[in-house]
Amino acid sequence: MIELDWFTVYGLKSLAKIEEIPVQRPTIITGANDGGKSTTLRAVAFLLGEWMPSAEDYTKMGPPADGTEPLQAVEIIVEGHFSLTAPDTRRFGPNNYISLRRILTQQSAARYELRAEQPVDPSLRQLDDRKIEELRQLASELNIEPSGKRSARESWLMPLNEHVAAQEWEQAWIPAPRDVIDRLPTMMIFSSTDEPDPERQIRSALQMAYRELLNDDQLVGPVRKVETEVQERLEARAEQLCRHVKERCPELSEIQVKPEVTFSEGFRNVDVLASRPGGAGIPLNQSGAGRRRRINLAIWEWTGELLTARSADDRAVVIAYDEPDTHLDYGHQRELITLIRDQCQKPGVRMLVATHSLNLIDRVAIEDVVHLRLDDEHTTAERLMGSEHDEIQRYLIGVSEAMGLRNSVLLHERCFLGVEGPTEVQALPILFRLATNMSMQSAGIALISGNGNDGALKVVRFLKDNGRRLAFVVVDADSTDGKLFRPDKLNAVGVSSDDIHFVGDRELEDLFTNEQWAEVANREWPREDEAYWTSTDFATLRDEPKFSSAIESVVRTASASAPQSKPGYLLALVQGLQTGNEVPEALTIVFQYLVRFANGGVS
Repeated sequence: MIELDWFTVYGLKSLAKIEEIPVQRPTIITGANDGGKSTTLRAVAFLLGEWMPSAEDYTKMGPPADGTEPLQAVEIIVEGHFSLTAPDTRRFGPNNYISLRRILTQQSAARYELRAEQPVDPSLRQLDDRKIEELRQLASELNIEPSGKRSARESWLMPLNEHVAAQEWEQAWIPAPRDVIDRLPTMMIFSSTDEPDPERQIRSALQMAYRELLNDDQLVGPVRKVETEVQERLEARAEQLCRHVKERCPELSEIQVKPEVTFSEGFRNVDVLASRPGGAGIPLNQSGAGRRRRINLAIWEWTGELLTARSADDRAVVIAYDEPDTHLDYGHQRELITLIRDQCQKPGVRMLVATHSLNLIDRVAIEDVVHLRLDDEHTTAERLMGSEHDEIQRYLIGVSEAMGLRNSVLLHERCFLGVEGPTEVQALPILFRLATNMSMQSAGIALISGNGNDGALKVVRFLKDNGRRLAFVVVDADSTDGKLFRPDKLNAVGVSSDDIHFVGDRELEDLFTNEQWAEVANREWPREDEAYWTSTDFATLRDEPKFSSAIESVVRTASASAPQSKPGYLLALVQGLQTGNEVPEALTIVFQYLVRFANGGVS
């Protein structure tokens, strides 16, 4: 098979220059409305021969030169990088990949070009495609004699190829061979961006089935022979036509007509009727929107069965879903996610999904999310992770659930609050809600837990390097003694000193009063000697090197109900607070700053 790995687009609507969009299993394309999601899918359709741009689809490059029409790109180019699997590796080798592009200008028809090793001298390229008269002329220019009969084409081709083999070669774009084009992946596009259109979805699904049937030699062997004979006869007629035109128009130095015959596009339309039991059939476009959406989902499910029946020799498939979850309730969205996952497991299937759905965005690998953003009428593409972020990606995958760092969070949250570990992760959201009357999520703030791992610093660097996401770090004062959140380390990953807030004399537990600690101790961890905890019991612990460790040691000794882990002590205290006035003032100031920071009120 020939499978599409990634593609690059130039000059198509807002996609003036979008490079290396991956095509995975699946790739999620997300972003604001009118940011280029649907156009990105059409770019792949153009590359694979399923769609043709119009004059209006060329990128607007700037204001008009004469005050009339805006300047347009002169050509549309979509370039793809394709991996090869057997038998295509043997067929199109020696590499296990090819680069191929499709080009369209307003002055000429679309053409395919293949990136290949070619002689530096353009006159020496593609000798196999030339007629004997052209080979004779080239040999004469190079003073090369034929190796056999002068009337035999091979007599000229062999010494010319030997000459070419000794010349300097380079990578160059050449016309793509027909057999390569014929093996490109097929594409199926399913869209819910407009009013539900099951007829179009059925047509797309059956078009694939039709093409698969055409690959069955037992069924279409005779058709292939007829197709070849028609092609040869039409080429002969074309040569006659060219000779006639040259006779009538001697001013023309050359004219060529290259007709192409294919029966593969013979499936054009389908009529679909639907009816209730006992009722007359009516066109689907006259059915209710809810029914049409359910039919769409059923068609997509059937496509999965069609993919299962394919063989290893069939062409690869790119499936494109354009806003597939539009108007689906949560239950049907879950069905859609299962459907997408199942289809992506089929051999030779790659997928692109244009969507706003957080469910879909959060169900794929981080590196397979592409965010499109419209900037001055041109689209830019951002990937959450690329190959250069492998180490960060491994860290995020390992701790993402605990940290809440889903793909959608990385895409959309406005502020990232870095904290040291589980104590802060559990306590700060509760304290934030008390102090601000809103949740961190509603304020656009996401927590990043260091968990004693230097990976947190790499995540902070990643977020700082991405211009749309800001990193903000709140740490205990005793972090200056440790290895993770020292100011010099934070500065090294792009966090300025203004973004670092130290709280507590040494640590977060210091901020709460002795009376608050005594209250929670009497409520949650009564002493076995039945005495009451007093503020003095905790005041005497303030002189210890670490207040939190001293609390843990004393309470465990005195109470059978003491927590078994350090975070449990502070969590019990903050869960017992009732009002924002009970939140330490130092934390309230930081929280208020964070709210302004997340909303762009702080530079």
